[in-house]
Amino acid sequence: MRNRLRLRMFGVAALLTLFVAGEAGYGQAKKGTQTDTCSTANLPEQIQNKLATSYTGWKVVTPAMFNASDLHIWNSDHSKECPGMITGKFSDSQVGYVLNLIKRENNRTRQQVLYFHPSADGYGVEIVVPPAIVKEELQVIVKTPPEKLADAAETQPHPKIKTDSVSVSEVGSWPTIYYWEQGRIHKIETGD
Repeated sequence: MRNRLRLRMFGVAALLTLFVAGEAGYGQAKKGTQTDTCSTANLPEQIQNKLATSYTGWKVVTPAMFNASDLHIWNSDHSKECPGMITGKFSDSQVGYVLNLIKRENNRTRQQVLYFHPSADGYGVEIVVPPAIVKEELQVIVKTPPEKLADAAETQPHPKIKTDSVSVSEVGSWPTIYYWEQGRIHKIETGD
């Protein structure tokens, strides 16, 4: 009788151990499969290769680069977005990628915004905001769908935009909105 009881207790303990270990393993696997919205691994391989060869030292802007105040503002409005990488249908019906990049060298930080658009040979690159030295705060990018553009650009008349656009600003500031029309980049200044 005692041996049977011991065997049952051992079996229950073994099952509990397997269950707990399985749950812990599941939690780790689940955590490991979460994607980092700012990882260049999320980009098509052709864009990753262009970044590695033509933009050496340039990094995608991430929330980790913000000061505490900007991080709080960003997280309250855009916690699931990347301030340095967005996808959308910016110039036509195909998906393109806009990257907000920084490069630190010689005690200076430069920043630029690039649009990688589909082309016959993979992805072409257009400069949205040319490289410039960051004087105060980093700028962020946010995708603005066409239906929300009217609210964002109240300060001046603007054309009926049919594609996604890109808002570029410091965190919490009025953006400059960039959009594509007839093969060219245009911009709308907002705010005061």
